[in-house]
Amino acid sequence: MALLATIVILFSFLYIKYEDIVLEPRVREAIQREKVGIALRNTNVSKRRYSGSLTYFNLPKGGNINNGDTLFTQQQASVDIQLQGGSIIRVNQLSLLIVGKRGRFSKIFLGDGELTGTFAENDRLLFDVDEQEIEVFGQQGDQFWISKKGNEIPFVAGIKGHPKVKLNGVTYSIENSKLNMGSKPEKKDLDNSKGKSNTASTDKSPTTIPSKKDLVAKQIDSNKLDSSDLPFDIPTPYPPNDQLFFLRSRGEILLLPKSKCLSSCKLSLIKDKLSLSKWEFDPNQSPAIKLFLLPSGQGRYQWELQDGKDATLGEFEVLVFTQESVAQALNQGRNFELLD
Repeated sequence: MALLATIVILFSFLYIKYEDIVLEPRVREAIQREKVGIALRNTNVSKRRYSGSLTYFNLPKGGNINNGDTLFTQQQASVDIQLQGGSIIRVNQLSLLIVGKRGRFSKIFLGDGELTGTFAENDRLLFDVDEQEIEVFGQQGDQFWISKKGNEIPFVAGIKGHPKVKLNGVTYSIENSKLNMGSKPEKKDLDNSKGKSNTASTDKSPTTIPSKKDLVAKQIDSNKLDSSDLPFDIPTPYPPNDQLFFLRSRGEILLLPKSKCLSSCKLSLIKDKLSLSKWEFDPNQSPAIKLFLLPSGQGRYQWELQDGKDATLGEFEVLVFTQESVAQALNQGRNFELLD
């Protein structure tokens, strides 16, 4: 059995090398390809399928993006691409898109997922989303965010500057707002403070002042996860250290410090230096927790996993989505994820 496992591992390794060294260059050079962009940064595994090919290959940093290439980002992966007009897009995790062009402008078919973009001077981008073509444009440095996830209504939003969208012959300003696409496009404000009632609560029932820990605990709920509920082959620890999450209204975060406990494990979670929760896991059990957060749950989180005598530490940050916070994260080059 051990010999068979060794043979399988060796075969897999050799096949991966064959793909990278032999097969990928053959497919790439089979026909003349037109460059429409370049991968500036690649976090974890992003895949690329050449036009006319059935095989996905790893997309390396510095790799050319060709007209008609299909891109796919795996769990926890993202890739920054500079397009032919100079604008830069960041393709977030679990996204599927095809990169092309029309004239001197890039055109992107967004099959699923989401991306953010920063405009270069005199550039504009075309998108095909759910069989609707939209044109997004703005001044140099303006930033936008476009999303299409499963059965959710796709939208495009402005996160910095004064970007605009042209849809069905109508031009919309999406400055600090989002435009829901569909048969009846609808604009919505991105300001989380808008639409809240100013009416004071009439609930006077509490007779004692809750502790800070009690208040923080109401912002977060959690469930243990079985290993069968975990994404396949997810890299650990997750989230990666110093990962940033943006919270719109509520969201879920998977906390998985390692794939399995070697002995009895204890996992603790701390928010803003305040101990929140502790969980225990048996040997060979996956120390996996799903956190459920509300907007008031923003802050800096630290976790510690004690597995026998070994301790593993990590941290991540949660911020409420605003135009300024996302723009700052983009400018700092931080790896972030937008929570549902």
